[in-house]
Amino acid sequence: MLGKSLKPWPEWRRKHLAHLGNDVVDLRDPANRGKSRDLRFQEKVFHREEREFIHSSADPESALWTLWAAKEAAWKAAVKAAPERAGGGWKGIRIRTGCECLEPGGETLDCRMIPEEVESHDSPWEVVFAGVAGTFAGPAAVRVGRRGSCIHAVCRLGIVDPADRIVWQAGTLPKNRSDVFSPSRYVRSSLIGHLNTLLNLKHGDAVIRRDPGPRGFLPPRLYLCGIPSTMDFSLSHDGRFAAWALLAGC
Repeated sequence: MLGKSLKPWPEWRRKHLAHLGNDVVDLRDPANRGKSRDLRFQEKVFHREEREFIHSSADPESALWTLWAAKEAAWKAAVKAAPERAGGGWKGIRIRTGCECLEPGGETLDCRMIPEEVESHDSPWEVVFAGVAGTFAGPAAVRVGRRGSCIHAVCRLGIVDPADRIVWQAGTLPKNRSDVFSPSRYVRSSLIGHLNTLLNLKHGDAVIRRDPGPRGFLPPRLYLCGIPSTMDFSLSHDGRFAAWALLAGC
């Protein structure tokens, strides 16, 4: 009976709530190097105007991974809203790279890093792109930041609620890792720890699950005390870095 009552939840959520995506890239990871010279890779992933943006940049490698992170974050948000239309892959996402799109009207993101950076001795995060992604589920607001060799993108798609804000955290994975260390489990635990503090929860109250769907597993979903939450989130890890983003009311 409980399963029956929860069955309409994904459909209701797709229609009535905003959706969030994020992506993190390690520019120093060996697998990510040299892609600005790999034309076959670029043909598979980027539209013509996106490739022109990369090639005209003073730092093509950084420009490529900035667009990649933006597209990946937008795809993660869009697939939650319209999973049935997600077959186009990265080409189903188009980043508007023109200067007129750097501040999309009404779609700027209220993004705050947790913990807030105050008097940090590290280099601060620099916003390297803020604009719009055209997706198979509609337009989405995207913001990409960079600190050192870490790029982190956040995307929001769907209903805009003035009370909503996005909080996020991006950083390095632990250096002393065991053979069974899992970056996925680590970033999930990091988000759960923040939720426990934010909502004054007990251990085990907040759980992240991936439920089976008609074409494999659905995107991760947050449950609070066994009930699906309206707070959306996104998780990512790459190379030395892991990041999460959370969409929640103030």
